[in-house]
Amino acid sequence: MAKNNMIQDFDFARHLKSQTSDYDGKYSEVLQLTSEIFYLCTIMVYNKDISQNQKNMLYKSIAYFLLPHDVYSENIHGVKGYLDDVMLCLYVLNLISKRHIDVLHENWILKPSQLDKLLNEDFDVFRRENKKLFEDVLIEVGIENS
Repeated sequence: MAKNNMIQDFDFARHLKSQTSDYDGKYSEVLQLTSEIFYLCTIMVYNKDISQNQKNMLYKSIAYFLLPHDVYSENIHGVKGYLDDVMLCLYVLNLISKRHIDVLHENWILKPSQLDKLLNEDFDVFRRENKKLFEDVLIEVGIENS
């Protein structure tokens, strides 16, 4: 296969799923959903109901996944290194959910109750238990903590 075709055919969400699906460490229940969370962010950038500012935050959260040496790197921490990526996505999705939870539910590929748990319960635990990391990630991508 030609190099251009390999890049064109690369499915990052599938890559994330292969990296996280067997993880059984701390936060495994959430980190195993990394690909679904990433996919929701990528779908939401095309939604006409959300603001340009929210789309910009989504673009930042998607791009953050691609940084090889982010604040809490997968290269160093393994699957748990997706914690900062997921936390950023959940933060942005949480902000969007304040006005558009219905749109998020429509685009979430699993049960809506699972998304609600991620946004309300799991994100709060992540944020509380990783306060400094959360603040560092927001500073890194230039998103204000509200």
